Amino acid sequence: MKELVTESVADEGLTLVDMTLIQQSGGAILRVYADKPGGITVGECARLSRKLEMLIENEGVFERRWILEVSSPGLDRPLKTETEFGLKIGETIRLYYSDEAGNPAELKGKIAGAADNVVTINTDEGQFEIDLAKISKGQIIL
Repeated sequence: MKELVTESVADEGLTLVDMTLIQQSGGAILRVYADKPGGITVGECARLSRKLEMLIENEGVFERRWILEVSSPGLDRPLKTETEFGLKIGETIRLYYSDEAGNPAELKGKIAGAADNVVTINTDEGQFEIDLAKISKGQIIL
């Protein structure tokens, strides 16, 4: 099912940020979080929701009752993956990570890039490249 959702999201010019499926006795809840550089609109969420509903219904994915929720990840959602950081290039964030000695550290700056498991941050002190594995989270500063 993830492939179907990922392809549908990409067909709309969006990126799948997260997807969760909650199975309950009365049915299932599928939550899809999509985004794009600059953010996703309510209209884009609605269009994606209609497309996914038709796809899920046509494919007979669920045998029981199901609910689909499509939304943006939200501005306050912590950034954790390379994809999430990549979608927010140019945004000012607070980055929480472990330094070379393994101590907790923090940077405030603009995301300059996210590739090859490295997030690049421009700060007042210069540019820093932080290994994604050392990052606990990034938080957009509103």
